Amino acid sequence: MKQVKPYYYIYMIQLSNNSIYTGITSDLKERISNHQKGKGSKIVRSFKPEKILQAWRVYEDKNIILQIEHCIKKLTKDQKNGLIQNPKTLTDIFFTYSSRKIHKRTMRNTEIMKLNNELFFSE
Repeated sequence: MKQVKPYYYIYMIQLSNNSIYTGITSDLKERISNHQKGKGSKIVRSFKPEKILQAWRVYEDKNIILQIEHCIKKLTKDQKNGLIQNPKTLTDIFFTYSSRKIHKRTMRNTEIMKLNNELFFSE
């Protein structure tokens, strides 16, 4: 029997105050739904999510996912916008900011998600 490798999503959403929130989850659709209901981090409870800017599905353990999330959160807004425009640069960002040199294996196990905000955000 083939074993299914676990994965997590790393996602970036735009909030109503125009800030960019980065988070992780194992179920992206449910997490966005919870954010819209005012559940989750304090900033997302205060400023409603408006749209998903970028997401990656990463087939790694949660510790590595948390490291990647931490790397993204350390970026300036301009750097985050650059990452959103060119999602493949996640590899470079992780390599630059991570203390562990595991980026090559991790990025081989990463998929850039094709996002449809209509699935998450309805008028």
